[in-house]
Amino acid sequence: MEQDSILTPVTDGTTAPSEPSSTSVNVGTATPRLLSELEDDHQREGIRYNLSKERLYATKHWYAVYCTPNHEFQIGDYLMGREDQMKKVRRGSSKKENFFVQVDPEKVRMECFVPSVFLHLKYSDRMVWKEKVATPGIIFVRCKLNERDPLFYGPVAEYITGFINDRVRHWPMPIPDEQMEVFRAAIEAEYAISVERPTFAPGDRVLVLEGALNGRVAEVVENRERVIKNEYRKDRQGQLVLDADGNPIPVRKQTLCIRLNAELVALFEVDADKVVPAPQGAPDYGVYE
Repeated sequence: MEQDSILTPVTDGTTAPSEPSSTSVNVGTATPRLLSELEDDHQREGIRYNLSKERLYATKHWYAVYCTPNHEFQIGDYLMGREDQMKKVRRGSSKKENFFVQVDPEKVRMECFVPSVFLHLKYSDRMVWKEKVATPGIIFVRCKLNERDPLFYGPVAEYITGFINDRVRHWPMPIPDEQMEVFRAAIEAEYAISVERPTFAPGDRVLVLEGALNGRVAEVVENRERVIKNEYRKDRQGQLVLDADGNPIPVRKQTLCIRLNAELVALFEVDADKVVPAPQGAPDYGVYE
């Protein structure tokens, strides 16, 4: 008689028995060897199939959660306990740093991560920063499965569709911490790049990206760099960015004086945030196409 098994489908395409009920588990001598082989395969693929349901309920893991599009930030702010501070900022802010509100650990209902990117939008009377979801309809939470009440029984429950499940066991699929670290680092690198502006020196060629001189290559004549008083760089979690000596790094503002050709006496002022180093192959002056 064939023995019952608790194995998942084999990676070579063969079909293994489905998961048994709690009253029909019978592990024979052949099962441990085959189970070990499958676990090795799954570990090589980065899949944690060796986690039992009891361990998922007892330890915290990252999970991906389906939600209603356009409500990702509302859910994330509620779970992180910062809905009051972020309510006004979500409409748009003149400074990107205003989005990085420091979280009070005592108010956190559940650790949550909403991948996002920032857009600098131009309105008729002003420029504003807005945060846009990078994964529409999906957020990431870190919790024990028996502590998910804030998701399904709180004010945001109507916007939650459910966990992304393991298609074999139909359980919420845990995401390894190492994979989430890599993923978050890739998303947060966008912010690091956006604030690490290059320092332009006289003689540098730059390409203007915004304004009346959009698309023109110009030469930097002077860099009027100044430090913004009482403003310091922050990361995406609202923490101060420190230098090698442990001191907060101040926010610096660069205003460039540029000219459009070598003979032109008149100079134009442009914000360094609106220019990039001229690409390779661009002309010394003129329109870059």
